[in-house]
Amino acid sequence: MEITVSKRFLRVPVKFDGTSQKFTFSENGTPVYKFDAVYTEENADAIYYADLRDYLGKTMTVTVEPECAFTPVFEDAMTPLTAEETVLRPQLHFTAERGWINDPNGLCFYGGQYHLFYQHNPYGRLWGNMHWGHAVSSDLFHWEYKEEAMFLDMDGAMFSGCAVVDHNNVSGLKEGDETPILFFYTCAGEKKSTQCLAYSTDGGKTLKKYDKNPLIDEIAPGNRDPKVIYDAKRARWLMALYFVERTYAIFTSQDLLHWELLQKFDLPGDDECPDLYPLTADDGRTLWVYSGAHDMYFVGDFDENGLYQPIQSVGQLSYNSQSYAAQTYYYEPGKPVIRFAWNRSDIPGAPFNGSMCTPTEMTLKKHGDRYYLSALPIKSTENLVVKSDKLDDFTLTHCTHELGSKTCRISFTVKEGDLTCNLYGLEMKLDKNGLTCGESILPICFVKTATPSSIAAQSRSARPILHRKPIISPAIFPTAHSAMRSSRMCWMRRSRRSRSTPRIPLRCRTSQFPSFRCDECNEARADHRRVGLLRRRGYSGGYQDNVRTRRVRDERDRVRCGRKHRACAEKAGYCAGDCPRAGGRNL
Repeated sequence: MEITVSKRFLRVPVKFDGTSQKFTFSENGTPVYKFDAVYTEENADAIYYADLRDYLGKTMTVTVEPECAFTPVFEDAMTPLTAEETVLRPQLHFTAERGWINDPNGLCFYGGQYHLFYQHNPYGRLWGNMHWGHAVSSDLFHWEYKEEAMFLDMDGAMFSGCAVVDHNNVSGLKEGDETPILFFYTCAGEKKSTQCLAYSTDGGKTLKKYDKNPLIDEIAPGNRDPKVIYDAKRARWLMALYFVERTYAIFTSQDLLHWELLQKFDLPGDDECPDLYPLTADDGRTLWVYSGAHDMYFVGDFDENGLYQPIQSVGQLSYNSQSYAAQTYYYEPGKPVIRFAWNRSDIPGAPFNGSMCTPTEMTLKKHGDRYYLSALPIKSTENLVVKSDKLDDFTLTHCTHELGSKTCRISFTVKEGDLTCNLYGLEMKLDKNGLTCGESILPICFVKTATPSSIAAQSRSARPILHRKPIISPAIFPTAHSAMRSSRMCWMRRSRRSRSTPRIPLRCRTSQFPSFRCDECNEARADHRRVGLLRRRGYSGGYQDNVRTRRVRDERDRVRCGRKHRACAEKAGYCAGDCPRAGGRNL
């Protein structure tokens, strides 16, 4: 079918479920744009729009596979969503105006505004058609939607990446008076993944793809998610990149255009979406944090050869959290390090899906001989407060009416005994197991001595003394959002009573201390998480074949990990052998 793009937006009515059609747009016989959508002309669940601004006034050929009734309708602007369609939109957590979102991308502060780019599917509420969406804010809570920033092309989808404000124009891409902003991203094609560059010379309003892409050709299947930062001490640019399996890489450059591989290393228990940034700890020492999508992280520094060296075993920021693929804003010396993460919670029945977690400020806290990464809500949340009410042990802080009348922050003190309350249908409970909110739990750490190692060194008979004074330790669980999905379990195991009994989850105090877990445990956990991610994202083809292979391997690794974890936990001397869920048996 030939169409003339008479107006900017092509109307795309869709169903939320069903078989999708592939739309391919060709100009002069050459395919230039494509997307998938569950297209329907009757009883549509939502209306999406194809932004064809680059082809306005042109005649194009459109093919639809498999064929279906397709009547092109063009509009000058997108019709706003109705109140009924937006009733489920979160009040504090950023969501796309329409469509699916996942990883935050291209985070930078420029021109007095925070820029948030993000993985975006403009044609449905599930993963696919990866574009870069764009929004700006002055306070990280009130957002203004901007037009689509980057479109997928015939080379592949626009996967995750980062932004760099090139103040000194080392790239040579400056045009006019505006400081160039460089955007590094992964072009995920059907055959290979490459690292590419787009840039903006108008303050982030429009992005242009670099004409000499790719900057880094495929070095391993699926390598992706570049994060670039300047190393001022050594006068060089660094790029953190996911390599393959649990292996990550660091590249180096002087001009942001030509990159050389510096090193590779393993980050146990994690894969994809690396982040790299310096932090000054509370003891005054400046160190570098290298983290992955699952919030596993190294704390380390660069040696005399310029290579990154962790100074301690791998740590974990959030526990069983919906927080994923976090990225920090472009680092400016002397300013807070602000972190955004994708919130993997589903929003059922709405024309938008996925959201961002509350922005947090990152710090390093030293506890004993170990550094712990900490994340607390940014200080600007205080600007949202309109009133505060004190009710006995409760302090209820109401937020702005613009964010919704039922948005509030709760703080409470429990002097003795348990606590249960219900707020707007959300039940919260505090007991000996921890703080439970809905389906999420923040465990309580029973800390008496200074370090986890000193706790582990105590005899089994002395451990009940630790139950005397419960506190929520910021050193062990330093993140604000670790309250979400924080219940820690060992891998599934069979009861020793009978081989025929099903596997049961066993709480293990060792799991609260990542340094006590062996690499094999972390590797098996990473495999399990990777399979789940692939299933959720609905990969097909080679990825799907990989999933089928992993289904068998995953079950095998879980059993192996169970044995190995029992061994490494027993070596640490800190597993709850008298746990009632374990049938009163030791590990």
